[in-house]
Amino acid sequence: MSLAQVLALRPGPLDSTEVLSLLEQTTIALNNIQNGSLLRLHLNPETLTLRSDGQIIFHQVNYTPTPDMAMFLAPEHHSLSFHSPRPTLELAQVYALGVTLFYGANNTLPENQEPMLHPSMEVFIAKMVSQNPTERPKFHDVLSFCNNTNLKVADSTTIISGLLAPSQTHFLGGIAPQPADLGLGSRSVVVHTIEGKHLTCPVNSTTTVDEVYKQAIADISIPDPFGAAFFGLSCTDPDDPQKFLPMSSPIQKFLMNGTSVVNLRVEFYVENVSILSRQRTRHLYFLQVFQDIVTGYTGVWESKIAMKLAGYALQARYGDFDPRRHTGSYFVPQDFFSPHMVATLNPSVFTEQMPTIHSELIGMTASDAEDAYLKEAQKQLEYGVIFHTVYSKPPRKSSRRASGRNSMNNTTMPNPQAEEICIGGCPRGVIIFNVTQGRKSPKSKLSWNAISNLQSNKKKNNNQNPTS
Repeated sequence: MSLAQVLALRPGPLDSTEVLSLLEQTTIALNNIQNGSLLRLHLNPETLTLRSDGQIIFHQVNYTPTPDMAMFLAPEHHSLSFHSPRPTLELAQVYALGVTLFYGANNTLPENQEPMLHPSMEVFIAKMVSQNPTERPKFHDVLSFCNNTNLKVADSTTIISGLLAPSQTHFLGGIAPQPADLGLGSRSVVVHTIEGKHLTCPVNSTTTVDEVYKQAIADISIPDPFGAAFFGLSCTDPDDPQKFLPMSSPIQKFLMNGTSVVNLRVEFYVENVSILSRQRTRHLYFLQVFQDIVTGYTGVWESKIAMKLAGYALQARYGDFDPRRHTGSYFVPQDFFSPHMVATLNPSVFTEQMPTIHSELIGMTASDAEDAYLKEAQKQLEYGVIFHTVYSKPPRKSSRRASGRNSMNNTTMPNPQAEEICIGGCPRGVIIFNVTQGRKSPKSKLSWNAISNLQSNKKKNNNQNPTS
């Protein structure tokens, strides 16, 4: 549940203890976010999400800030880029967090009434929302304040979980939350959906991946079994960033440290998007393809194509271009372009050329814009590819004998010719890519008809075609 939803249900403002708890847990969550995601994050009461276990996560996918949410952006927000150093990005989020907490402390109060916060909390939040970024505390300063203040009277996660109604937690397969029913092996899994929703699911040793999947599918309202079949649950694995979970397996097999996060995302891409007949299914599919491109997972390397796609996305999100509202930097480039494009395109593209491209789409509905985006995306080489990084030529170690009294020791040197390879499965077959400085170039392609056997043995993959 978002903080905005919590505040709407509360009879009064947040008190100092609740503000402190949110301050601590939100800063911990922010501190764990990588720079690219930290830059794209619009932190405000609508995106700050409270989980039933007292943890904080952020609802960001396909989020469009309303004009009212502009007050939560740091004054320097639009000047930030992927080249901005980490401390600069932190200070912008500290400002947003400070405004968000002050907003919660003012909840339901009359305009002429000041929030009843502890004086030390008021002073610290005032520093967080300073117009001068250099006067704001960094993440480690915030955590130091939280740990040393005398306001802390209880565990912060307990206070946050207490803000939520018990009915916000979903239970699967008749599993009850009582420890006696769950047993010692009970855990919880958090499902991140494509729309940015978060579903917390208590599970036990017998709960299958399929049970969690069906609950998540119901939660995002995919209307037909045919459309649902294209989606699956994945988890992040160091050796396999998109590891999809087998439906019949117990989900606890894939959980670690008591709580784990899985993603409900597209597992099977289609060669022709027109096969997705239901608008709801096609919209969710669009969100996945859009996210793949914006994060750089699916590479779009031609600037004209990237700009064309961004134009469709702007039309889908903002509707018709309006010169009275859409002036200056009316969108954040990182929300519509990959990190590579943001770093390489001239800034004038975002402020001058993109408004023109957007204005040329006047009259196009959101669903038509999403369809146009998908049809253009499916022409790209990396569209619909699930990548698995391997090394066809692992670094060989060459021995070089040292001189002197250590002449019996060998120094191993890596082979500079080592080649990184990425194998991708897609609707058309298997593509093998060379990877150079993050950019993939196709090395060879095998259609599914040409492959008779595909095997995976832990980190080793073998594929054979009928002629081999």
